[in-house]
Amino acid sequence: MTLHRQIRRTQPGEVRHSITLGPARLYLEDLEAIVETLKDFASTAVEAGATEPPAVRHVTIQAADAVADAVEDLKEATTAELNEVKVYVNGPSAVDLSLGNSHARIEVDAGDPDARALASDLAVFIGSRRSYTPPLRMYPGADLFALALTCAVVAGGAIALLQGSRWTSTWWFAAVSVVLFNIGNLGINYFQARRLGCVEVVPERRKEKTRLSRQVRRDLVVVLVGAVVGGTLAGFLGLWQGMLAK
Repeated sequence: MTLHRQIRRTQPGEVRHSITLGPARLYLEDLEAIVETLKDFASTAVEAGATEPPAVRHVTIQAADAVADAVEDLKEATTAELNEVKVYVNGPSAVDLSLGNSHARIEVDAGDPDARALASDLAVFIGSRRSYTPPLRMYPGADLFALALTCAVVAGGAIALLQGSRWTSTWWFAAVSVVLFNIGNLGINYFQARRLGCVEVVPERRKEKTRLSRQVRRDLVVVLVGAVVGGTLAGFLGLWQGMLAK
């Protein structure tokens, strides 16, 4: 089974009840448990006492515009697609579960007590997979800039200290400013994670954690690029500072 690319059509619905999720990290077995729970919910009768057979409701797994036949198919999804994972039940009393590093929530029919109970149970389950590292990936561009700036300022301060330059105090003032900037950046990330939700979807099982995942490899590349950029900038600034000292 493979991923199928398609555009999901939304339908105007009833008043929705929403719960923000995370920060948390979910593996494939966690998603399988969620999907099974949603299948049980979808298999229940739509209307009690209805004269016609209940409408058929399906559970759909979607990564961006790609639809998966099974949770295992998410291994084929790209990093961008894994940041927009949706699991939803169509039809009456629809359930929408959205998972990603920059947003995560579950929405159900506010007038359906069973759906609201389901949303609460899923929120508790996802909350039990709590992790504080996904918010660090909410804004990778800003984090890369902060990393490069930190490497540059700290390296430059070390060069100034070794050279005994008159610019040493200025460099260390900049270093402290960058540290405070990073603390503020982390604070914003965690505030946004609580406000918008943040759930990282890992396309592997926990027993497969022994090898480097795609996300870990990506993080290592970000660190290396930041270190190279920061070190290069610090080198140029060190040369410029040495020329001024002369």
